[in-house]
Amino acid sequence: MSTGIRPDDSTSNPCGACVQGKLRECPHIRPIKKGTYPLECIHADIAGPFPEVGVDGSRYWVCFIDDFTQMSWVYPVKERSEFEECFHHLLQQFERPERRCHFLHLDRGGENRSHSLTRLCRDRGIKLSYTGTEQHEQNGLAEVLNRIILEKLTPTLLKSGLALRRWPYFLKAVNRIRNLCPTASISTTPYQAWYGDVPDLSHLRILGSRGWALLPSSKRKKMQSKSIPCQLLGYQGSTNYILLDERGRVFVSNNVVFSENIKNVEPTLDNLTHQMSDQRPSQRRRVVGEEDSYVENAIVLEPSPLPITSREANRSRETGRGETTPDEPPVGDTGWDPDQESTRSSIHVATDEREVSSEETEGHAESRLPERSTRGQLPSRYILASTNFAFLATVAEQLYLVSRDIDQSEPRTLREATQGVHRKLWWGGLKDEHGSLVENGVWTLVTLPPGRKALRGKWVFKLKRGENGQVLRYKARFVVRGFEQREGIDFNETFASVVKPMSYKMIFAIAAALDLELEQMDVKTAFLYGLVNEEIYVQQPEGFDDGSGRVCKLLRALYGLKQAPRVWYETLSTFLETLGFKPLLSDMGVFVKGHTFIAVYVDDLLIAGPSKDEIVAVKQALCNKFKMTDLGPCKYYLGMSVRRDRVTRSIFLSQTTYLEKVLRDFGMDQCAPNATPVSTSKFGEPGPDYKAADKLKEWYAKAIGSLMYLMLGTRPDIAFAVSLCSRHLANPTNEHQTAVKRIFRYLKGSQNLELVYQGELQPLLGYTDSDWAGDLETRRSTSGYVFNLGTGAISWSSKRQRTVALSSCEAEYMGQTAAAKEAVWLRGLLQELERIQGGSRTKDNCDFRGQPRSDRNVEESAVPYKNQAH
Repeated sequence: MSTGIRPDDSTSNPCGACVQGKLRECPHIRPIKKGTYPLECIHADIAGPFPEVGVDGSRYWVCFIDDFTQMSWVYPVKERSEFEECFHHLLQQFERPERRCHFLHLDRGGENRSHSLTRLCRDRGIKLSYTGTEQHEQNGLAEVLNRIILEKLTPTLLKSGLALRRWPYFLKAVNRIRNLCPTASISTTPYQAWYGDVPDLSHLRILGSRGWALLPSSKRKKMQSKSIPCQLLGYQGSTNYILLDERGRVFVSNNVVFSENIKNVEPTLDNLTHQMSDQRPSQRRRVVGEEDSYVENAIVLEPSPLPITSREANRSRETGRGETTPDEPPVGDTGWDPDQESTRSSIHVATDEREVSSEETEGHAESRLPERSTRGQLPSRYILASTNFAFLATVAEQLYLVSRDIDQSEPRTLREATQGVHRKLWWGGLKDEHGSLVENGVWTLVTLPPGRKALRGKWVFKLKRGENGQVLRYKARFVVRGFEQREGIDFNETFASVVKPMSYKMIFAIAAALDLELEQMDVKTAFLYGLVNEEIYVQQPEGFDDGSGRVCKLLRALYGLKQAPRVWYETLSTFLETLGFKPLLSDMGVFVKGHTFIAVYVDDLLIAGPSKDEIVAVKQALCNKFKMTDLGPCKYYLGMSVRRDRVTRSIFLSQTTYLEKVLRDFGMDQCAPNATPVSTSKFGEPGPDYKAADKLKEWYAKAIGSLMYLMLGTRPDIAFAVSLCSRHLANPTNEHQTAVKRIFRYLKGSQNLELVYQGELQPLLGYTDSDWAGDLETRRSTSGYVFNLGTGAISWSSKRQRTVALSSCEAEYMGQTAAAKEAVWLRGLLQELERIQGGSRTKDNCDFRGQPRSDRNVEESAVPYKNQAH
């Protein structure tokens, strides 16, 4: 072929340039040896996060697959950090003296390299094996398992017509079916390879199939239906099915007849609201009150805790999983309750995660898994070819948005909380609150003295949400009906100090410009730290009355007492002063020490400082004094989502989640957007005999209140529209209602707008303007102003003036007066903060030319003031 050069195949001295230009991936050699018996070698991976949060709050799933038998297990989880708990559960369930795990193969995710997981494996003699960096192919067994499950889960869930949030049920069912199907690598089913038994498939039905479940005999009546319609969610044990009834409750039964030929509702946008809100807005409260009480109990009830102490974490875990929670006392009977029949019939609600866990149902005790499946599954390429995934993505997003808050309602009474939605979670909150009251010595039980009256109390339930609307905590609080207190007997002085909206917006603006650290903390049962001086008696909390007839003599303040905010503020401010913080004269809700700020809104603390160390020191001092919840970097503050970009020194405030909820509550989530919030036409006044219906007045007041909260938070663009509509609260007409709906339509088209604080700080800049005699009914003028600090607005207002202006000049003066008073206060706040140079400078812009000439010198004006009319 050629001569002159001897071929040299030696690679001892490779050429650097050749290596850089020609290097290819090396063959993927099996990282660990193949297992020789069940459980010897386990491969694991985590899939997610998924946009649809499961009914139990899950956003991920953890999968394990046995190398020898290909048997797999899946666990829906809320956070990746729960991996260790899932692995420990797997070992406890299947490890035996003759069958132990020796190898665990993982990728290099942070949760897989924790010290606790390393310690667990070391104590059990398990060798940890990791893939190379970004070498997912080295964990191919678990990666392929995730792909297979997802390809089966997605079309099954979409075809069922059920809400996407129920994917944890289908996940376990799909994995169970996968274990019962032959696998090419072992030429048999994983189930048979694991247990040695041939599975019976006669029990299987199409997931999502509709059917009828037999009612318990105690609930059946003569000449009435003996069954209730239901839909299949999954399997439990060898004979039972996990079912969903028409009221959204999950129960377990083996007396079911399925009709697999009935077509399920297809997930189209036309029936989206019908499917998720139970057809009519009037029925939405029923769905909210009953839908997911049994759903969440069937899987994992506990949302991820926000740990400060290990004791709290242990208590919340025990309460959430129902392992140490005693039976809740019944409050009332609302008809057939599957829980009450759990010991008397074959139908019962699943109340523990272990009851419906596919891992447990696949235990050796169920050597027979009856399933019937003569249908071939559609290959994934057929689904890909026949599905409009853009449409499905839209449907998924809409389903998620519609279902997220419908299922997460705040009960108004103890009965609703303990018999309706998420009752175990609410009971956990109730017991935490009552335990905290007892532990802190809030009261002592005494006999009510003659001539004294015990105040009544009530339970208030609150969902603590995260930045995306997800539920972080189910919080119950016992409050006193303070309106029953009598001045001079039950209280003397009252005072409630909370940080003003302008103050915390100014802190956000300063933090963005100076790149300050922003952290958040929450004081647990804050009011309990203050001592009361008056003799106050309160009835024992509902649900925790010992039946002795005694009452609670308060030693510490409780929520609802008129003096409670004052007592708590004095306690907190006194402690902060010992740390060197001083309250501002312009806003007593803001404390300053050097360059560190603390904004106090009752028990919510926003901490801003130049360094992490200073904030950590403050946090530690607070934790030493009070029981605190560390919420970490500020992401969700007073109902507002806080988004930050440290690179561009920007902070974005929005209320998108709240706005979506308001639109759904008022049935405007599917409305057509509008470009402006106000019509140019004026309101027509009703006749002298017109009186608005009570239902319209109630709707109108709720709508204005919802819009007012949004306007005060992050939406100055609707200030005038809300102010205009709020003038008719006493007697609204259909025309006024249409005007409010126009605001909703405007918000629908602009729901993603944000307040942006960005760049270097500049002097306080204000704008003000007024109309003249714009209100046709009273002929009073409307004035407004807005003040910016940097790029973002921190204060704004639109208000009808109190008196009639005789001229446009006078109207402008009145408007400038209101703006000047606000400017003086804001300038004082800036001077107290001492954070920026030139903080005392305020520039006020007005478009009226008559006013500056009058300001210079009235005597120099050639035109008398009375002629400066317009």
